[in-house]
Amino acid sequence: MKNTVDVVIVGAGVSGTFAGIGLSQSNLDVVILDKGRCISERKCLWNCSKHPKVCDVSCGEGGAGLFSDSCLHYSTKIGGNVIKTTIFEHYRKIIDKIYEESGLSRYIGYPDREFLQELKGLNLEYADIEQRDFGEEKVVPLVKYLKSLWDKSTVSKMNMEVKEISKTKSGFKILTDQGTYESRFVIIGTGQWGHSLIERSCKKLGITMIDVPTSYGFRIETLYDRLKDVTQRFYNWKVYGDKFRTYCVNNRGRIVMHRGEEMRISTNGSHSNLESTENTNLAIMSRMNSKKMFPIVRSRKSNAPPILQRWIDLIEQRITTPEDLERNIVRPTLKRFVLGNFWDLFGDQIVNDFISDMIKFSQFSPNMIHDDLLVTGPEWKYEYRTYPTTERYESKEVPGIFFVGDCNANCYAIVMSSLSGFVAGETISESKSLKERR
Repeated sequence: MKNTVDVVIVGAGVSGTFAGIGLSQSNLDVVILDKGRCISERKCLWNCSKHPKVCDVSCGEGGAGLFSDSCLHYSTKIGGNVIKTTIFEHYRKIIDKIYEESGLSRYIGYPDREFLQELKGLNLEYADIEQRDFGEEKVVPLVKYLKSLWDKSTVSKMNMEVKEISKTKSGFKILTDQGTYESRFVIIGTGQWGHSLIERSCKKLGITMIDVPTSYGFRIETLYDRLKDVTQRFYNWKVYGDKFRTYCVNNRGRIVMHRGEEMRISTNGSHSNLESTENTNLAIMSRMNSKKMFPIVRSRKSNAPPILQRWIDLIEQRITTPEDLERNIVRPTLKRFVLGNFWDLFGDQIVNDFISDMIKFSQFSPNMIHDDLLVTGPEWKYEYRTYPTTERYESKEVPGIFFVGDCNANCYAIVMSSLSGFVAGETISESKSLKERR
């Protein structure tokens, strides 16, 4: 099989979906390729007892992001900083209007201003961010709505894995497990699953890969009532300590498993407005050079379940016992885990830094730390590379190829992924060379 189209989008997650929207007025032939399933066939397998070859939540239409955080952060402080502020402000209005017109997102707005004023004396930095929320139960109708904004000439091909991208005289060749596509432009939006593909392709194309610090840390879980004084006034709070920051707050949510590349399992948070729990969870994240981080990642066996440890046991450097957990007030929402010791995984320095910043965060939320607080993890992200690109996410070394969404460490998280995909699509749509061909 050999097909010639104008644009190939690799990845049907949020960045690839918005790239299709950005191309909707172009009258170009566009194909979106993804090794996962279409949105109507995807099921949440985060907590399945056996891991399938391709997780239905990690890959497929909608990507992994929409199935987890489900919260939109409209700020250059969250999700990347490669784009100029003036451009961001222009496109954030476009992106927000799309989410608003879907009728599926709930506007939360800015944190309680009086509350923020109270925080100024705590010597903690926080991100003052505008937010929207939709919850995982709305992901399927949301993705269907976003797809309805595509041009009729845009099609998606699911269950098709891209193996390599190379250059031709007139554009690019995209090799898949079911044949070959040729196109004038390629938008890469593969998320956290695409690094091996990108590495092979960049070496062949001569594109520089730049290592950047990757995120790692823990996910804590406590009773919702203990944190509601904060979350009701500052819904998805972002607070920075000396080494760690808070990330991805899921009120009345659950902790789930996330499988990244090399089959390594980490934790993630998810929440549904229809199926609430008694708990709230959030990530406590730091950053480390990928060359230092990945030996720790690879020290864990493929498909090894997450670790769980009570706060008091972490402090005392002992493993939580099944009997301890049975008596614990906070019940874990994570279905599969092992009782272990984070000191053995991360070492003294990282755990001590985590404890120190947790104590600082408790100034922000005094009820956060209890002996029965659950610490789970590891939680790590795979946005550890970026590439020399223009402010519109096009490669400076090989024009015509774009890096958008979580595969580019400069434009991750839902809003920036949406924005970067849209900008790339619009840039191609406005290309002079394509206008001449029409």
